[in-house]
Parts: sequence; C-alpha cells; structure tokens
Amino acid sequence: MSSFRIWQLSARKLTQDATLEELQELEQLLRDHPELASQLELHGLFFNAGQGTASTQDPEVKEAWRRQLRAMREADPGTFVNTRQKGRRLWWAGAVLGVVVLTLGYFWAQQRPAKGKDMPDVHDMAIESGNTRHEVTLPDGSRAILNQNSHITLSKGFGKTNRNLRLEGEVFFDVVHDAQLPFTVQAATIQVKVLGTAFNVRAYEDEHLVQTALIRGAVEITDKINKKLRIRLKPNEKVSIQINDANSRSDPAGDTGILFKMEPLHKEEATGMIPETAWIQDKLMFNSEPLAEVAKKLEKWYKVSILIDNERLKEERFTGVFEKETIGEALTALQVTYPFQYRITGKTVIIQ
Repeated sequence: MSSFRIWQLSARKLTQDATLEELQELEQLLRDHPELASQLELHGLFFNAGQGTASTQDPEVKEAWRRQLRAMREADPGTFVNTRQKGRRLWWAGAVLGVVVLTLGYFWAQQRPAKGKDMPDVHDMAIESGNTRHEVTLPDGSRAILNQNSHITLSKGFGKTNRNLRLEGEVFFDVVHDAQLPFTVQAATIQVKVLGTAFNVRAYEDEHLVQTALIRGAVEITDKINKKLRIRLKPNEKVSIQINDANSRSDPAGDTGILFKMEPLHKEEATGMIPETAWIQDKLMFNSEPLAEVAKKLEKWYKVSILIDNERLKEERFTGVFEKETIGEALTALQVTYPFQYRITGKTVIIQ
C-alpha cells in the first residue's frame, strides 16, 4: 500500500496539488523505499514530456507521446477527465496516474527473464542513457551521469543491503558517503570500490579498456579473476587497464597478467577542465593522445566509423576541445597539429 501511496503523492506533486503535509509524507516514504527513486524520475520525465517542454519539441518525441496517451486512454478510459470540462490540471492528474500504471508495467516487463538469455536477477534495475547524456539520482542518493550509449544495472537491494552496480559505457559518479555500505562498480572483470567520492569510469566493450579517473576521495581497484591486482588511486590520478585474454586466467609467473597504466589528470589551463570529465559539460576533449585513441572518441561523439589508413599516423598525438563542431570541422582543426588527408562518405571517415 505504501508504494502505491508514493505514486499517488508523486502525481499530486507534479500537478502542484500536493499540500505541505503530503510533500513531507512523500519525502518520508521515499526514505523508506529508496529503490523507487529512479522509477519516480522516469515518471516525472513522462509527465514533463507530455507538457511539451523545450527538450521535447522533436516531432518524433511528440508522436511518441501521442501514442503514449492513446495507450493510456485505451488501458483505462475512466482515468482521464475531459480537459474542456474540468481544466488542464485535473486532466494531467489523470494522465500521471495512467503513466504510473504503464511505468510499473514497463519495469515488470523489462525484468522478466527471456528464454535462452542470461538475464540479471528479476529485482535488478537497469538504467540506460540511449543516444543522449542522462543524469539520475540513485536510490542511495548518489548521483550518476551516463554518457551516451551507456547503461548501469543496480543489484537487488541497492541502497539497503548493498551498493553494487554493473557498468558498460562511461559514467561519472558523485557518491554519498556510507561507511557501512561501500559503493562498488563492476566494469568487465574490474571492480572499483569506494566509500564516498567523485570519479569517472569508462568501459566501452569495443575499446577493451577500463579507465578510472578519480576527482576526489579514494578508490581501490581490483580484478575478480586476477586476485593479485590491487590499485589504490589518489585524487587527480587515473588508471587505464587493458581488458583481454589475460583477464580470464591467472599468470603462472606471479604477475597480475593485466597491462595497466597510471597517469596524473591534467587540467586545461584556460578552462580548468579535465579531459576525462569534459563530456559532462557536453565537450569532447583530449590532451596529447594518439590518433588511434582520439579516433575512438570521435567515433562515439559523432556516431561515425573511422578508418586510419596509415599505421604511423595512428601514433601521432593530438590535442583538442570540441563542442558544436561537425566531424569535418573537427578533423580540419586537427590537421593544424599534423597534416593528413581525410574523406567522409556518409557515416564513414577515412584518414590517410
């Protein structure tokens, strides 16, 4: 009953009908049920999308919302009140309650195990960013900013009995301190453990690399296969760990069997930004990086495929900051550092 009351109070809050006592009740219920925080955020996104905010003016988004409204009316015609008769606020209160039903149904469907596939525990919760950057408050109050095409999966009981999650892609975390429940991030075989800190983890499957950059606090990095690997980072340090066959076996010679590189973080003098976290401010930034690594970042940033048809050129180092430039403008700017030729055909870029 308490979980239904949370949705009911959330609907009243979004329509600005909630009293002070109801807002206080909602706050207390969320403390008792932190696992619903992320679902409530999705609830709010649906509501705001329906009101035609600046971020939802895209025709495809509008059409998706219209389909959503039709589905809600078909699911429960009685929930909706005629706008002309009762006014916009009452109609939206009904719409929000309809969204609650569909949102809960969505999470139930997402968590059902599919035949023939290895699925997480039915109580795990997945959060995905899609093609845009996405910020979310986790059930424990920690903040996570997901870069595009990234997702995290929260373990059953997250925020109550554990703070364990799995990651693929790139995420910046600002973690609430809780000495009793360490915050752990699993990326491939690498685990990052913290108590309270701010750090960035990049672990795209196609890059075969897990990179952790620590902004403040302290983290300990281990590997679930190679038990001898143990790295402690200090603020303004980063470590890049290569993920390959070595991670699936122990090294008989006594080494960790993993190649990794420790480096300090470098701030850009003019802006004070750190390349590893510049994406949070919608900027692509790299500092004296080989073109082979720069190309991987350009591919994800501009959603293109890049082929470097020159082995020596792959090792040339480049520095740059891009925000609203096109891929062509970015490549032209890089030519100032080292002359090369390129051609763009559709979504494919060939550098020579």
